[in-house]
Amino acid sequence: MASVQLSDVSFGYGERALFSKLTLELAEDKVTSIIGPNGCGKSSLLKLASGICKPWKGSISVMGRDVSALSSKERARLLSLLTQEHAAPPMSVRRLVACGRYPHHGILATIDAADYEAVERALEACRLADLAERPVAELSGGQRQRAFIAMVLAQDTPVVLFDEPTSFLDVSACYEVMELMRSLKEEHGKTVVAVIHDIDLALRYSDEVCVMRDGKLLAQGAPQEAEVLAAVEDAFDVRIELLHGELGSFYALWRR
Repeated sequence: MASVQLSDVSFGYGERALFSKLTLELAEDKVTSIIGPNGCGKSSLLKLASGICKPWKGSISVMGRDVSALSSKERARLLSLLTQEHAAPPMSVRRLVACGRYPHHGILATIDAADYEAVERALEACRLADLAERPVAELSGGQRQRAFIAMVLAQDTPVVLFDEPTSFLDVSACYEVMELMRSLKEEHGKTVVAVIHDIDLALRYSDEVCVMRDGKLLAQGAPQEAEVLAAVEDAFDVRIELLHGELGSFYALWRR
């Protein structure tokens, strides 16, 4: 079963069409990165999948269920979305992570023992147990992003969407976030779909990559596949090469 499936989806903003009969299937139990130039529709895909935006035509399903037929709470039990921009709320890290439990009860409900355990597991998984009582506003950029990832982990959905989770982070924090995303799949059994602006990170940490340009899917497959790498070169007008060093491999890009 596809975790997220778009079938003949047409969508746009105002009178401007962004997608025309776009079909895309994202596999379960994988980390999938969506990459492409700015304005190609990457973030819009996540908004459609999460039900924030509705398609003009076509259908969208998550874990085999039609998104348009689900209530907001039903969607929030199937799929969690961490958007690109989120302000630091005036609360502790623990309270922020506990907000992820709202689909299972409600925003004003008192959390029970199961919720408490889910919050503690998420704090431990994201290495935040020693920061649990600290105000979110006092965290570094990388720590804050880990706190929001812990919140979506506590939400405990089979599918997790990220919109540019490494934006505005320093290099070390970027690697930390990508490794944490991998752990969501490998240690917690989540299907992870992320819009990534850093091509090297996307190719290095993903099981599958979707390359987009101008609202169209150019290629989809494993990062090392020739078709995918050729699509990356085409979409970004670059040349790409996999280089090997003593500490590992990385993708180098040159402008054509």
